[in-house]
Amino acid sequence: MDRRIKKTRYAIQQVVLDKLSKKELSKITVTEVIQAADCSRSTFYLHFKDVFDVYEQLGEELISDVVRLLEESYQEIQAVDYTALSQQIVTFAAEKRDLFKLFFGEQADGTMVNKLDRAIFEEVAREEQLSSNDLYSVAEITFIVAGIIHVLSRWLTFDEATWHQETMMTDLTRILEKF
Repeated sequence: MDRRIKKTRYAIQQVVLDKLSKKELSKITVTEVIQAADCSRSTFYLHFKDVFDVYEQLGEELISDVVRLLEESYQEIQAVDYTALSQQIVTFAAEKRDLFKLFFGEQADGTMVNKLDRAIFEEVAREEQLSSNDLYSVAEITFIVAGIIHVLSRWLTFDEATWHQETMMTDLTRILEKF
């Protein structure tokens, strides 16, 4: 993708994120986004259908980044290491805390949580060549993935001074080592 296109998309996305910190998505207008992003209406519509599409694409990109972490984890060790994966996800979530809070925190509607859960499960099932008939493995992967995601979303409700990144990684490691 051309550098200028990336820059424009990024500017639009950042404006929407900034506006979301102040008001609901449904109250954000394309007009205020294009004014703040310093682009034309036609440029906005070249990249996005509406502000809801901007929001959706931000969430999809975040999920893709998490799945990419999982793919890289498999390439390195040829099997999933849930402890290492959870630590990578926590580190990534800490770096993008505001974005994660938006999609996976208390105020989120659960749509992206479900999409992330499904995307990780599907990637693990694909990498492990898991048969849908192997109900134990399906249950195990579902339990671990859902647990990591939901502990992460709960972590986002605390301020970092209360439950900081290192503590979160230690706690998840202790939990996962029990399995």
